[in-house]
This record gives sequence, structure tokens and C-alpha cells, in this order.
Amino acid sequence: MADNNSLSDFLTQIKIWNSLDFNKLYRRDLGTMSLIDLEPFINEANIIFENILKIKDELSINTLHQLSSVLRKAISNIENVIALQDNDFILNRENNRNQLSRIFISADGIKEIWLRIFPIYTSKITFAELENRILRLSELEEKSKKELEEISAIRYTIEKEKQEVEESNRIFKQELDKRASLLTQESYFNEIAHKYRNASYRWILAGGVTSIFLFVIIYFIFKNFCFESSCFNNDKLLEYNKVCIDCGKMILYLEIFKAVFFRLFVLSIITYILGICVKNYHINMHNYTVNTHKANSLSAALLMIEKSFTDPGKDQILNLAANAIFSHQPTGFNNKDPENLTMNIFEELKKKV
Repeated sequence: MADNNSLSDFLTQIKIWNSLDFNKLYRRDLGTMSLIDLEPFINEANIIFENILKIKDELSINTLHQLSSVLRKAISNIENVIALQDNDFILNRENNRNQLSRIFISADGIKEIWLRIFPIYTSKITFAELENRILRLSELEEKSKKELEEISAIRYTIEKEKQEVEESNRIFKQELDKRASLLTQESYFNEIAHKYRNASYRWILAGGVTSIFLFVIIYFIFKNFCFESSCFNNDKLLEYNKVCIDCGKMILYLEIFKAVFFRLFVLSIITYILGICVKNYHINMHNYTVNTHKANSLSAALLMIEKSFTDPGKDQILNLAANAIFSHQPTGFNNKDPENLTMNIFEELKKKV
């Protein structure tokens, strides 16, 4: 039979057990990562301890020692789990669950000890008490089933929300990639436009220098060259007649032609260089204007996409931006109109996309 020390130790452990906050053990707010599935074991243990208290005086010292030892171990493990932070609780969930489960269902666990002393209990209880016991177990089983169904529903909701979040993240990433691509293209067009603008400055500077040089040449030609035949005296004609008696005037005219032709050749070369400078200036300014227009189109498209909340609206904005980029835009620097060519290119690109 039980002695006072072993019984007192057992009752002390029961008191500590009843003082535990099992809600902190379950942590229902963690959903699928909680230990709510241990609740049936805890409820069954409470019933077992309640019944053992009814027959505590009939138990042997060895049985009370076993019960006290198992209770002490269970209380220690439960207190350790309760003291954990949520992150550590989740990381060690499976290990803690297995340890606590073994305390209840192992060969030397609470349930096994109860099965050994159950005949003593049945000999002490009435039929009515046994019916109440069965009814309470049925109620606990039904409650556990409902809670498991709630956990399954919560798990399904979490999985569904997880899929929705993943889909939203995928769409958001696509939008970010699209905007990053547009920003990259905008920066590219701005960089190209900047290069063409700098090149146009160099060509207009070269044209200015060439124009000054042309005016200087014209000035010296008009200053140092006589355009009248009276400027060529008879002394030169006599010298040419010594060379050829009948062709002196022809040689004189040839010299005049050579002088005029050389000056015209120099003027034409400088004029040609000036034309190249002007032409390249127009080409670079045309390209600068076109690329600036493309960059502005992409910038405007980005701003409008941020204001648009529907995918068809965003696609329409992108189509308009693509049309503005690939279609010919008159700039006033180029007389050629490759409208049909650029539109054909745009149509081919749309087919490929």
C-alpha cells in the first residue's frame, strides 16, 4: 500500500501538472505549426490522473514512484516547450512532439501504467461512473475531431493564400522585369541621343571653321586676282610670242584658265567640305531628335502604366509606345520619308512578338 512520502510526492506532481498553462504548449495561433494534436493526449492524461486520485490509497509504493517519475519528466518537457520563443518552437516542433508523445504512449508511459492499475480502478467504481467515463471520452473524441477538421480547414486556407501570394509575386516580378526593360531602353535611347547631339556640335563647329576658311579664300581671290584682260600686259604676250610666234595669245589664255580653274577647284573643295559638315549636322540632329523622341515615349509609357490597373490597358499603352518608337517621325532635319519602310518593320516585329 502507499506510504505518506510516495503519496505526497505524487500529489505534489499532480498539483504542478494542474498549474501548467497548456494553451502555451499548444500555441493555436501558429496554425499548422502548433502542437494542437497533443491536446487529445493531455485530455486523456487529465482523466487518467483524475481516476488515479480516486484510488491513490490503493496503489503500491512502486506504482506511485513510477507515476511521479513519469509526471516529473512530462512536466519538465512541457515547461521547456512553453519557455521557447516562437521561432525555436517551430524549429524544434517535431522533436518536442515526439518526446511528449512517447511519455504518454511508450512502454513505461502514463497510458501503460494506467492499463496496469485499471483493474483496481474498475473494482472501485460503479456502473454509472463507468458510463460517465465513456461519455466523457466520446465527447473528447468528438471535440478532437472538430478541432482536427478546423486545423485542416486552416491548412487549406493557408495553402490557398500561399498560392495566391506566389501568383501575385510572379505577376509583380513580371511587371518589375517589364519596367526594368523599359527603363533600360529609355536610358539606352537617351545615351544614343546624347552621343548624336555631341556629334552634331562637332559638325556644326567644323562647318563654322570651314565657312570662315571659305570666306578668307574668297577674300584673297577677289583681292589678288584680276578678272579683266587689261590686267595682263603686253610684256607677257611678247614673252609668250618668243616661245611660239603664232600661239602667244593661246598660251596667255591657257595661263588665265589655269589660274581661274585652280581657284575654282579650291573653292569647290571647300564648298564640298562645308556641305558634308552641314549634311552630317542634319543627320546627327535628326538621329538625336528621333532617339530623344523614343526615350520620351518610353518615359511617358512608364508613367501611364503606373496609372493603369488593367492588363489590356497596359498592353495598349505598350503598343502605342512601340508604334511611336518604330514609326517614322518627321524632324525637319531629313527630307527623306521612309514611312513605309519603318511601318513594315513594325508590322514584322508585331507578328514575331
